[in-house]
Amino acid sequence: MGKVAVQVKGTYVGKPVLKTHYKYRVELSDLKNYEIHGVAYFVVYIDHEREPHIFYNLLHPVDIERILNRSVGKKGTNLEFKEVPSIHDITSVLINFIDDCNRQSSFVASPNFELLELDEIQFKQLSVSFSVSCNENKVSSLFKYMFSNEVFLYEKSPLAGYPDRPIDKVLIQAFSTNHNDNVSIDDEVFFTTFTSKYTKAFQEISFGQCISIIINQDNTYSYNVNLKGSIKEQIHTLEFLLKLSKSLSFNLGKIKLHINENCFDVLGMEEQYNYLQSILQVLNSLNVQEDLIIDYDNFDDCYESALAVLIKVIVNKLPYINSKWANIQRVNMRIFNLYLPLVFIKGLNGEPDRFVHELTQDVELTMQYKSKNIR
Repeated sequence: MGKVAVQVKGTYVGKPVLKTHYKYRVELSDLKNYEIHGVAYFVVYIDHEREPHIFYNLLHPVDIERILNRSVGKKGTNLEFKEVPSIHDITSVLINFIDDCNRQSSFVASPNFELLELDEIQFKQLSVSFSVSCNENKVSSLFKYMFSNEVFLYEKSPLAGYPDRPIDKVLIQAFSTNHNDNVSIDDEVFFTTFTSKYTKAFQEISFGQCISIIINQDNTYSYNVNLKGSIKEQIHTLEFLLKLSKSLSFNLGKIKLHINENCFDVLGMEEQYNYLQSILQVLNSLNVQEDLIIDYDNFDDCYESALAVLIKVIVNKLPYINSKWANIQRVNMRIFNLYLPLVFIKGLNGEPDRFVHELTQDVELTMQYKSKNIR
């Protein structure tokens, strides 16, 4: 585990100690003694009943470097100390503190070392890492520690074998990991990757563009489906859900998850699936190469009307009557992200009405006329 310097101060406050955080003035001359290796700083507050209350602040080498840089010309500075947790909890805190101090010592000792700020992570698009240890062999305990205690971030070294550069400590709100593993039902693979997002309150597993699973702290599950994105992605999602409604289980990598049949509105899914398939048939018939991106929050009536006409004519082969249209009529349609320059051709002699895409399809027309004498 290693060792680290410890500084202990005491003060009599003569009143009840009720807060969990206190400010305490620290002499900079003290901190300079621990600039390279860090220090575990403890302050004991003695209340009006002579009872001790212990507070602490773990100062990494990089922390001390920052304090000294911003306190030039001063003799001391006020630092915030928080109440010492239980022996069980502080053990993991000290393990990680000692590990971080050891990782930072060589950097702070270098005369060329420059501090990095947190906002530089995004601005410079830095690749970062962090390392956390826990005194329990449970993943849940590790996550509990990460979301309850600050962890130190490091800039990943571009060269193999070189140490990562320390940045600053943060309290993690959430983090995600990507898994290159299959999501399947029986032997049929629907997705080849999934993402796990971890927060203090829950874990979220998502795959595709539309499906997520929320795993709560009490191990209860909830499934969320939000159809969005391209029409092909939405159709694929519904194919997965319709098969899942029959099998009631699926494989997430090597883990098999079960789902209650009451989670599904099968009739609603089938209706939506058939509707999207009809739209896709329209697009394929018109040789549209670009994906249609359906945004249900902006599903205007004009989009719905245009799709209804196209499905009626192209898919259902039914005649369309519009008193304002000629037998051959140029019709420009906007449907979400797609602009469709179309020509409507009225069917003659028993042939069905049809639409032709001006840019992707050839138009063959037979023109009939009567000859007249010209005077």
